[in-house]
Formats: sequence, structure tokens, C-alpha cells
Amino acid sequence: MLSDDLRTALVEKAESTKRSIAQENLQVADAIARIEIPTMDFSIPDPDWKEIPLDSGLQLEWIEMTCEAFNVPSWPKGSQAERELRWSPFPSKMGHISTNEIIIGDDIANVLLNFSGPLEVPTSGEYVWKHPGLAILRELDEDEEEQELPYVSGEENNIESLVRKRRRELSNSSDSVSPVKAVHALQAIGIESYQTPLDEQGQNSHLLLSCNDTSATSTLLSNYLDFHTAKRQKNMKSPFFPKFTKQVDDVQTNVNLSASTKSQLDETSVSKPEPEKEPLIPAPCPPLQPALTHMKIIKALTLERGVFSRLEKSHPDIEIIERDFERWNSSAWNRNSVSRSPITSPLAAEADIIVSPATGIVMTTLLRAIQKPPPGQKGLSKVRERIRNVALRYERLIILVSEGNRVDETARNLTPAECAGFADFVGFATGLDTNVQVYYVGGGDDTLVKWLVFFLARHAPDAEALEDIIIQEESLWEVFLRRAGMNAYAAQAILGQLKAPDDIPEEQVGKYGLPAFINMMPKERVGAFRILMGGERVLNRVNEALEPQWG
Repeated sequence: MLSDDLRTALVEKAESTKRSIAQENLQVADAIARIEIPTMDFSIPDPDWKEIPLDSGLQLEWIEMTCEAFNVPSWPKGSQAERELRWSPFPSKMGHISTNEIIIGDDIANVLLNFSGPLEVPTSGEYVWKHPGLAILRELDEDEEEQELPYVSGEENNIESLVRKRRRELSNSSDSVSPVKAVHALQAIGIESYQTPLDEQGQNSHLLLSCNDTSATSTLLSNYLDFHTAKRQKNMKSPFFPKFTKQVDDVQTNVNLSASTKSQLDETSVSKPEPEKEPLIPAPCPPLQPALTHMKIIKALTLERGVFSRLEKSHPDIEIIERDFERWNSSAWNRNSVSRSPITSPLAAEADIIVSPATGIVMTTLLRAIQKPPPGQKGLSKVRERIRNVALRYERLIILVSEGNRVDETARNLTPAECAGFADFVGFATGLDTNVQVYYVGGGDDTLVKWLVFFLARHAPDAEALEDIIIQEESLWEVFLRRAGMNAYAAQAILGQLKAPDDIPEEQVGKYGLPAFINMMPKERVGAFRILMGGERVLNRVNEALEPQWG
């Protein structure tokens, strides 16, 4: 007879041995030692053609025997077709080229080749026009327009004629000759000598005086006046622009201006009163809620840091669990691409703040809400695509559209285009298969945080009993339920309610947790968790994912 202690020790040892045998893992060393590795022959056999002697005739016969290409039947012959076939379709005489060619109409060719007309060969000088005069001798003011002077064909382009014609009357602009007319004049008249003793007014046209000049004094005076013409007065009046009268001291006004001029000056110099600014009205916000008790919420890392820091400072009792819902995103190489393109995982479709298993809050700006997809891109914009995917995980989705005012907390009036865009966004959100509530939040981040606290205080009591279940770590079972269509808060709440007790036998472990949820019938899931989820729409979508129809 064995003692009770020995029996107990043997039973425990037997159970541990059975458990180790059942959980035995295959070791690499044991697998190699147990399996006999066969001896493999990796030698390459000699080809068949090596057995044939190196005689070319024998090798050709072997190729004809092995290759099927030599067994093609011969082309059928037709004696009648060969007799009718012309082997030279083009006669040989067609390839002969005569070296003696005759031009029809020799008289016309001789006229064109031996043409001797009055026109000379045109050169580049006839088609290029230079502004007459030397630029170093010009004295132009800033506001004085340079006047194009004509090129007179009767004078040679030398220093004497250029200096004399440098300055013309400012009123003689209508008498100017274009470069094209000057070229025609050159061709028609020809270039003449510049040796003309007197100009149109009877004066010597030379700039420098010679010993034979009889009117030296008049020539010098004329040249001096040409170089020092009076400056044009600036045109200070314009019918196209209003006049702005400067303020004048009272002493100068009394001395230099008459009483009527003074009254007109006072009327124009008095500045118009500035329009009164509209009083700044703070953006509307919900009424203040009592101090929030301890609660747990799940926050996405994509939430703006400014809103998150303001929420932490104003309500430090809120326990916030941060989750990176984009950690499951990946990237892949697309076809004909030199860079990796991101692939968004369905797990990234989550709200910015998850208040309870049924309620989620998404925060965006007015600019993003009314934004249209880029030209050439079909479908919805990024914000609307995200909201459509997020709405499938919640029974109640709250969207806070912030004005994004970075200056103060006042609300401005929306333009007609913004009103139309926001109305279109509200219509899109209302058409989703979820209870979507859209709120426009004017002002900046402080007003946005007040709205956020208002909705936290309203919907947080729904998950007050689930605070001990929600944990920081993300388990694989939670990821499975999220892939099925649940949000992170609902997945943890359901797994927490189905958690197995500590003292349960190993044989009954499969009746709890995720196996119990999967083994339920669709109606059982809806009946068991309808109150927790706040409705049946999300559970019905999860049932469709877990209960596929096999065709």
C-alpha cells in the first residue's frame, strides 16, 4: 500500500509529465538527428550529342532525326504558276537615266539669270534703324520722354549732322519719319553729300566753326539753345485721379489764401470719422457643468496638442488613456513608383476621444469640413472619408467643427460660401447610418474645450461602471474585435464582462472571453450587449463580419 503523500506526489508528477508531453516543442537539433538525410546525386549527365562521333555528316543526320523541324513536308510545286510568273517585273530600260536634260522655255531662264534692274542688292543697313544722335550728348530728365528722331536720308550719318539733329522741337513729334520710310527714302533718293552751307533757316549747319564762316555768332547761339532747351513742366493735374490737399498752417492760409480758399481747404483737410467698430461678442458655449468626477476616456494621438493640454489643465481628475490607432498602418511599393506609398489600416478609423462604448467625439476645423477633394480625384475628401469609416463603430458620433480662431475667442460671421459648405457637410453627416450630431464651435481652442467638457459630462456616466475594466495595454483579443467593427472602448468592455474567474478549471476556459463571444449566436450577442453598446446597429455589423454567408 502506498502512502497518501507518495500517491499525491506521483499523481502530480504524472500530470506535469503529460502536460509537458502535450506542450512539447520540436527542437531543431532533435529533428536533424532523427531524420536520415539521403545521399543525393547532383552530377549532371552528359548530353546525347556527345555519343555521336565528330563527323559532320553523322551529326547532321542525328539532328534531322531528333529535331522535328526537318520533317516539314516540301512546298508543293505548280508548273503552270511558275510559267506565268514574271521573274523581272521591271524592265531594265527603266533604270537608264539621261545625262542631257533640256529646260523648256530657255528665254524665261535667260531673263531671270541675266536680270539687270535699277534695284540694288538689299543689305542689313537698310533694315536696321539707329536712334539718331550720340547718347553722350543727350541731357534728358527723369520725367522727360525720349523722342524718336527721324533719319533724314539726305545727310550722311556723321558727327556734324547727328549733333545738329540731336535736339528737335518737342512739338514736332508728328513730323517724325519711321525707319521703314527712311529706308525707302534711301533707296529712292540715294545718299547725298552733307556739304550744305545753310539749313532751312538760313544758318550754318556745322557745329564747329571754320575760317570761312560768316555767321559764327549766330551758329554758336543756335547750338547753345539746342543743347540747353527749357525743361518741360511736370503735369501735376490729372482728371483720372482725385486731388489730395495737404494741411497748411493757419498763418500761411491767412496770408496767401482767400477766405473761400481757406474754407475749401478746411473742408478737404478734415479727416473723416472712423467707422465705429462692432463690439466683440464671445463665441457661444454650453452652460457650465458641475465639476467632473473621476472618469476614463481614450484619446487618439492625432488629437491636437493644444486642446489636449487645455483639457488636462482644466480637469486634472480625468484619466486619459492614449492610443496610437495608426500603428497598424503600413507602406508598400506601388507599380512604376520610386517611393513607398502608405496603406491605411481599417483600425485607424477611430474617434479623437472615446467617451463610452456608444459615444465618440471627432474634432475638426471649418476649413477641413468644407474642403472639396482635389481636382481629378474621385470620391470624398479625407475628412469625410474618415468620418464615414468612424461612424460605423459608434451608435452616437459627435462632430465638433471649430472655427479655428487663433487670435481670440470671438465668433465671426460666416460668408455665404462657408454657410453653403457647412450645410453640405451637415447633410452628408446626417445621411450616415449612425446618430451623428454636428455642432459648429466658434472661437478658438478654449471654447472648443468647453464644448468638449460639456459632452464628457453628459455621456461619461454611461460608462461609469466600466472604469475598472478599461486598461492601458492593447490586447490581441481587443484588436480582433476592433477588426470586426467595434471601437476600442466597446471591445475592452465586452472582453471585461466575459472575463473568466480566477478559480475556474482549465476545461471550462473556452466558455469565457473571446471564444465565448464568437460561439454566441447573433441574437444572443444582440440580447447580451445591446444595453452596453447603446443600440443594435454596431452589433449587427459585427455579426455580419463574424457570420459570413458561405456560397
